[in-house]
Amino acid sequence: MINKDIKIPKLFQELHGYKSKISTIVLVYLTGIISGSIIIIDLLKFNLEIWKYTLLGIIVVDIAGGVVANLSSSTNSYYRDKKKLRIKFLLVHFIQPLVLYFIFPNSMYFFIFLFSYTIISALIINMLKEAEDQQNIASTFLTIGAILCILIKTDYLTINIIGVLYMIKIILGFSVRRPRFD
Repeated sequence: MINKDIKIPKLFQELHGYKSKISTIVLVYLTGIISGSIIIIDLLKFNLEIWKYTLLGIIVVDIAGGVVANLSSSTNSYYRDKKKLRIKFLLVHFIQPLVLYFIFPNSMYFFIFLFSYTIISALIINMLKEAEDQQNIASTFLTIGAILCILIKTDYLTINIIGVLYMIKIILGFSVRRPRFD
């Protein structure tokens, strides 16, 4: 039952594709909720305003769940041949670093780096035709970007971890066009 494909309603197709396994959808939201909870619990010691915790929870659920969703064959298949929609999807991801900047304004340079590096990497990967080239270049960009994410000083290590998840979601998860796994 959990490995059964279900048809995704049109409203959610940009997140999950035309059809997806129930197990994939469960993992997307479970990963997002667990990751968001861990991040919020870690940051509780800093006594941030409630609106910051709320926005941060939403952003982390989206980023962490997006790692799983973007690596799924259903989401990948949905975007595979939609060049304009792929670019639009990438560019709209300025919202997450922008919201994070409003929550953590002292880390502005980190968020400028995060968005710029991630989106430039993704656009370069998107231009490549061969799936293996995309995978290899994405792995290279992600490795270098993750190291830089950890080395750039922010007020909270948790911000750097969110940055690495963001890069995984966009650079490795979304930018590489993979074949279906069925």
